[in-house]
Amino acid sequence: AVVSTQSTGMIECQVLEGHSDAVWGLTLHPESVTEVASCGSDGTLCVWDISREAPLVARVPVAGPASAIQYIKTSPDLIAVGLNNSQVQLVSVSSAGVVRTLD
Repeated sequence: AVVSTQSTGMIECQVLEGHSDAVWGLTLHPESVTEVASCGSDGTLCVWDISREAPLVARVPVAGPASAIQYIKTSPDLIAVGLNNSQVQLVSVSSAGVVRTLD
């Protein structure tokens, strides 16, 4: 579930369905208040836009279970995902794919 405070002072709660197992990481977009990304034990990264009726923007497979996730502040199209095998993968939101793996 994602909770956001709107400018009206109201709180919105929304259940986001897209992972097939436990979610272990969540990050907020550095510029967009409606975009978030998540990762988990199912080996996927999901990008969400909670302002949309169908909020799942992209579901990207990564190289295994992931427990850390962060948008790259200087390049908001990129997300760094920390995998449980000690690798970090960089994912492009616009291409919905892994662009680099760091060992």
